[in-house]
Amino acid sequence: MRAGVARVDITPPPGIDLTGFIARDGPCSGVHDPLLVTAFVAEQADQRVALVSCDLIGLGAALVRRVRARVAAETGLPPDAQLYACTHTHAGPETGVIPTLGIPDPSYLSRLEEALVTAVRSAAEQVQPVRLGWARGVCNAAAHNRVLARAGQDDTRIDPEVLVGRIETVRGVPVAALVHYTCHPVAAGAENRLASADWCGVVRQVLEAAGTGPVVIVNGAGGDINPRVERRGFAAVEEVGHAIAAVARACWTTATPEEPRGLGAARAEVPLTLLPLIGPGEVAALIRQWQEVARSTEPSSVAYRSGRIIYHDYACRVARLIWGSDPPPRYTGETQALRIGPLGIVALPGEFFSAYGLQIKRAAPAPATLIAGWANDNLGYFPTAEAFPIGGYEMDTAARYYGYPAPWAPEAGAAVTVRAIELVRALF
Repeated sequence: MRAGVARVDITPPPGIDLTGFIARDGPCSGVHDPLLVTAFVAEQADQRVALVSCDLIGLGAALVRRVRARVAAETGLPPDAQLYACTHTHAGPETGVIPTLGIPDPSYLSRLEEALVTAVRSAAEQVQPVRLGWARGVCNAAAHNRVLARAGQDDTRIDPEVLVGRIETVRGVPVAALVHYTCHPVAAGAENRLASADWCGVVRQVLEAAGTGPVVIVNGAGGDINPRVERRGFAAVEEVGHAIAAVARACWTTATPEEPRGLGAARAEVPLTLLPLIGPGEVAALIRQWQEVARSTEPSSVAYRSGRIIYHDYACRVARLIWGSDPPPRYTGETQALRIGPLGIVALPGEFFSAYGLQIKRAAPAPATLIAGWANDNLGYFPTAEAFPIGGYEMDTAARYYGYPAPWAPEAGAAVTVRAIELVRALF
């Protein structure tokens, strides 16, 4: 097997809107730590794959399609073999996937597309013979299940696995490290206006300083998983990042690189089902709620901004489906699987709850399986059937921020999970 890695800086300039928090006041005011795209390309015999990690809240399917086409034309890497995962930092620029939380900057997005193509092309040009080893550890201290915590249930039900792939040359020189953990990168908090990769940046910094080579962060199915911190801010970012990095560094040290065998990729589109739309009476109630918010709050307030999205904008969206000319929506979501020697990487197109990731890991025949959440698209929250009775943001109003006319039904997440398992089983 031959592999190469390359990196391009995608840090936004001051003045651009950051995304991820309705409570954030004002655009990006500077940089705390850089946002990066890191591309890892591997080839063996007639197979080639690319795993790309981006410090972004998500990448839309339209952008990914264009990048895949350009990369295929310039490098010969098949579109089905290119996986674009996002760390989901909430201190990065709006990329068009949650435009209710920030205005996308077309000039930045144009540069971003160029950066993605450049990173993959550069990695493909630098491939050399490699060996690969892997190790797993456990980190329970850094994360908790925010949905279960809200319901007063056991919030330690998370995916605590830290998986590290160690890639080096045949002479033992580090080429790259693949690091997988599952947790929302929101430790910096809504008050922060500095660009940051959040805990992912700390993990990367610590490991690269230890000599691992460029680190490729693969965040998991973390829709319901938050950092376990008492107070958000950059002190919390450091705390969470160092806890994960300590386990990851131990894994990198113990991983024994060997000649990896087996490379492949598979991709599929899965039909997605929404919950039933609300009816005319519920639309009328939303309009009344919005009118009350508009009367009682200042337009600059968080209550006004959030009320406009979840009441006014949502009521208008559904009204166009009930009384207007919009056709009934039909959606699909992409899932994808890569094989890199003993490692299976499974892509999920949004904020999937951790139980889905654990289900895939249990069913996958790969010696080690990394779940890539927020990969190739960000279609919003996919709660499990067990989570819907709890209610709250993820189940009730998150779809409105994402611009959908209803939340995804539990069957949607389950269907993507089943198809993902089929893909990774076929590769192994």
